Amino acid sequence: MKSYGESFTQNWWIDLFNVVFRIFDNMKLPDTQVEKIEWMTTTCNHALYAIVDVFTQYYDVIPESVVEDLY
Repeated sequence: MKSYGESFTQNWWIDLFNVVFRIFDNMKLPDTQVEKIEWMTTTCNHALYAIVDVFTQYYDVIPESVVEDLY
């Protein structure tokens, strides 16, 4: 995403963020509290930083519909 984002079409951004945001779906979290804490401090944390970095880098080309979904 970071390397080739400038060549993505508007529809690609929409589809991509629809897939990526599934990472943060609460229903997919592990059942035990220990697993949830571990997931939040590892995978979730790293993924969130990466998505924010991509979003910041390509804010001007990301479709408005993706931005509206975040609010």
